[in-house]
Amino acid sequence: MKATVNPRRFRQVIDYVAVGVAVITVDSGGVTHAAPAAGLSFVQAELPMIVVTLERSAPVCQAVCIERRFALSVLACDQADVLGEVLAADAMSTGIARPANGDGAELPFVEDAAAHLDCRVVNWMGAFSHRVILAELQAAETFDRGALVCFRGELTTL
Repeated sequence: MKATVNPRRFRQVIDYVAVGVAVITVDSGGVTHAAPAAGLSFVQAELPMIVVTLERSAPVCQAVCIERRFALSVLACDQADVLGEVLAADAMSTGIARPANGDGAELPFVEDAAAHLDCRVVNWMGAFSHRVILAELQAAETFDRGALVCFRGELTTL
């Protein structure tokens, strides 16, 4: 399939869409895998679901597909360093909290985030080098913190 819009131009256009910065974390094989949540979108409120895109070859993507459950942490305005840590490695060893949710699961959330979402994988599909994952929210919690946002390629706050 040939792209109808130049990829560089597409990147310039989507940079004008402000996007909350979130991190996916999942425990698998004794490791807490982590990655930025690319292509994060909320599907509907009646049956709370999200769509997220992960690089297919990334260890976190493989772990999410095996475990079929993951934590999504919306980073707070002072957590750009957390994003840097996640981008530098496939795993996180510090700054993780594991609160038990209603069914006793202890997911690895980023501490001091603006919001935590407990997600169960419903389905996924391949999209070239990525996997598009559809997940149903099992629980969600917000905290009184401003969110970290990416706009025009820069990290900023709301």
